[in-house]
Amino acid sequence: MESNKMKKYFYITILPFLIFGCSSKDDLIVKKEIELPQNWDNNFENNKEEINQNWWESFGSHELNGLITQAKNDSLDLKVAINKVLQAKANAKISGADLYPQISAGLNASRDGRLNHNGNTNSYSSALNISYEIDFWGKNRAFYESAKENLKATIFQKDAVELTIVSNVAKVYLNILSLNDKIEIAKQNLKIAKELFELINTKYNLGATTKLELTQQEIILLQQERVLIELEKDLKQENKTLSILLAKTENLDFKQISLNDIEIPKISLVIPSELLLRRPDIAQAEALMKSANANIQVARANFLPSFNLGASLGTSTEKFSNIFDKPIYTLLSALSIPIFYGGKLDANYDLTKARYEEMLINYHQTIINAFWEVQIALNNIENIDKQISLQNKELEQSQLAFNLAKSQYEAGAKTLSDLLDTQRDLYSAKDISIQFKYARLLLSIELYKALGGGWKI
Repeated sequence: MESNKMKKYFYITILPFLIFGCSSKDDLIVKKEIELPQNWDNNFENNKEEINQNWWESFGSHELNGLITQAKNDSLDLKVAINKVLQAKANAKISGADLYPQISAGLNASRDGRLNHNGNTNSYSSALNISYEIDFWGKNRAFYESAKENLKATIFQKDAVELTIVSNVAKVYLNILSLNDKIEIAKQNLKIAKELFELINTKYNLGATTKLELTQQEIILLQQERVLIELEKDLKQENKTLSILLAKTENLDFKQISLNDIEIPKISLVIPSELLLRRPDIAQAEALMKSANANIQVARANFLPSFNLGASLGTSTEKFSNIFDKPIYTLLSALSIPIFYGGKLDANYDLTKARYEEMLINYHQTIINAFWEVQIALNNIENIDKQISLQNKELEQSQLAFNLAKSQYEAGAKTLSDLLDTQRDLYSAKDISIQFKYARLLLSIELYKALGGGWKI
């Protein structure tokens, strides 16, 4: 009779927890999908061709390929990211340990006796202990799932760091090439400015021109010398920036190649929804969201009773040779029910839900950012291609106008003012042409990066 009362009391006590444990709050944890357009808002066509994971090779520079290989091997930022992956792997292993029984063994020896008396006593004992928490509510499993998703997020973060490093190396390298081209053009402009200065100076000595005209050309000559010094300073700075990316302390040597030797790649586009599978930052945000979701399950389970089982097997003897004889076993079971924690469990549950909502918002924001990064890159490429076409014609006409003005000035058919104007136009057109080529290549890098750089989950 007493036994039946105890059983009845047990079921009444545990029933509410069973109902709470079996009830699902998954309806509160819905991953709201974002609808993405079917196509990009440009004349670019989607295709199913995969982006090469070594996308930087499409620029056709062996030197760039070598620098990126160095960066992937030596970058300190990437090494830190890899180390974080190792930490996350260890943490996931630790988190999964509670899914299995915990086993420990011990062996003890002692010697008892009195000073100045005979009859010392030896004592030997051994013990084997096993403990296990029954994961009735899935708390330990959820805790492990959270750690596994966090590991995935860390791996995806490492991939995102690598993509950023590779992109930055490519950008800095291309800027170095553009500065080399600008320096070469600045030297040519300086040479032209000196030749014109000598020509005007000769005319001035013959009384065929004024001091003002000579001074105007001297100002242009000084300006070109200053521009050259500034460009050489910028080149040294970019070399240092690249050394930092490669974790080098020495200066880097480069081949004197032109930005014109770099190919503008043709990039394969995917439909917008494919970005969800091709961007490591999106994959990272989703993994963090799943990790936060699993933590909610852990917080829910903390409201429920925990069940623990234990067993021990031990011996005790005065002779070591008998240490494993006649073992004694003990079986244990324990039920722990949370009753009052000062609101701690409720607050922790609210915290995990709020954390999940934060990760969900971050996931959505990452998708939106990814979509617009691609769309903006496409818009900019379309725009700059039109400008480059016009700029090439402008450069041709500026060169022609300068050549005509120079020959006519030498023949006395043009004023110095006309010659100086065409000279300035030519200098500007050359500089803008380099800027456009560099900007176009940068946009290719931005588009590669926005598309995930060939990465796929």
